[in-house]
Amino acid sequence: MIGLNKINHANRGRCYNFIEMNCGGMIYSNLSGVGSLEITEFVKKQIQDGFDDEFCQWYEFLLGSKTVGIARMRYLQWDTNVLKVKSGMIDFIIVNDELEFSEVVNGIRNLTSKLINEKVVFVALKVNAGLYKIIHAAEEIGYKVVDTQIILEKEVGNPNIKPLSEGFSLREFSNEEVPGVEVLGDIFEYTRFHSDQNIGNDKADKVWREIIKSSCIGFSDRVFLANDCNGKPAAIVTVHFQQIGEKLIANLFSVGVLIDYRGNGMGSSLISYAENYCSGKTDRIIVETQACNYGSVSFYIKNGFKRCAGAQTALHYWNN
Repeated sequence: MIGLNKINHANRGRCYNFIEMNCGGMIYSNLSGVGSLEITEFVKKQIQDGFDDEFCQWYEFLLGSKTVGIARMRYLQWDTNVLKVKSGMIDFIIVNDELEFSEVVNGIRNLTSKLINEKVVFVALKVNAGLYKIIHAAEEIGYKVVDTQIILEKEVGNPNIKPLSEGFSLREFSNEEVPGVEVLGDIFEYTRFHSDQNIGNDKADKVWREIIKSSCIGFSDRVFLANDCNGKPAAIVTVHFQQIGEKLIANLFSVGVLIDYRGNGMGSSLISYAENYCSGKTDRIIVETQACNYGSVSFYIKNGFKRCAGAQTALHYWNN
């Protein structure tokens, strides 16, 4: 029988040993130049940060006294406010390959029950897309697959700035409110929220308007915004730096162009400005996009993101 034990200062040593042996299943583990040491240090820092976060708890899966898996469980205050239901997430989940399927099912059920017992209604679970046993185990207890994101990467070279088309202007922001930016939330139509029938497109659009607006403050290191001739937002690229061990990675978190302005190179132009900003700070840029969004995938390949560095599957569970 799989048991759950909260990771703390006393037992973290054996959990770290488990991570070192199984870190290949973690997100970002296939990035160029990122090895087991960087991933292990990255996850260790996430665990240590969780000790001081009242909304975050890390658990180890125990078989007897042996650590056979770990996972992070979080209460999502932002999602709760927007979706109007108490929300949580399970991520950074890996388990020992030798575990029986029924044992993995039991572990995920126990972890989910901890959230449900705290009156959580909506749970999102994110896992490396190659960990089929975890995905199928989650489906066994009622989770539904809603999205698979792929991670594309490119090396930062000597960027060739591509100016915006005539009539458009560039504005840059750093950790500050961006006027009118929420209208760009309607660009993102293939997200996990849009795929969930319990949420619906109207509410999913609202979620992304809030994501775009809030991510410009306190999350994005730089925002590149293209305004039309009337000064209204037409396209966006945001840059968020992530420290993975000793390696700094630039993540283009939000990339999008309003439908009426597509086809004139505006997205490629903003990416060139973002790459120029990243040059000298890091040698690697990543972007995440839905595997089913073929247009987006083709666009990123055209702009030099030609290496797939991983994939992550999202599943949703509703306790209603």
